[in-house]
Amino acid sequence: MAMQAHFTSNTLQRFSPFSSLSSSMTQISPSASFRFAPPKTRRTTLRAHAAPASQPEDTSRPLANFPLSVWGDRFVNMPLDDSIFKSNSIKVEAMKEDVRKLLVAETDDSVEKIDFINTLCRLGVSYHFESDIEEQIHKIFVTEPDLLDKNDYDLHTVALVFRVFRQHGYKICCGEYPKHYCTSI
Repeated sequence: MAMQAHFTSNTLQRFSPFSSLSSSMTQISPSASFRFAPPKTRRTTLRAHAAPASQPEDTSRPLANFPLSVWGDRFVNMPLDDSIFKSNSIKVEAMKEDVRKLLVAETDDSVEKIDFINTLCRLGVSYHFESDIEEQIHKIFVTEPDLLDKNDYDLHTVALVFRVFRQHGYKICCGEYPKHYCTSI
């Protein structure tokens, strides 16, 4: 059955994307207060009735004759072995523990640890170590307020420390004076 719909001219005007724009642009004046009023309601009628279809609808789609893939169906028919999945899961958990040990290990160079944290974030695996990362950044922020004053770091290192602290919610000044962490930003 084919559906037919009858629209009135008001209905078509109502669904026009530019009908309200053109009528509202003529009403704007320099002294307008720009209050938004609720839209005016219009009575529209929509009548739909079913009419018998004179011809059957063609529902078949044309076939696309794509060339065969050079990969074949190798990946479609790949068997899933649970033992391989379990052994890989065990390896992943062991690697996560190794990374966690590297993250919480004591180092003399805090900038190196901040660079390691940045690398974890950029690799997209930092969500595994969120609490450890927050703990390490807080520890560096509190215990070393003059971190950037210790050495004459290059611009990349200064920008890295600034960005990592800011990304984790710590306020650090971006200007040269004063060269300490800000509390007023």
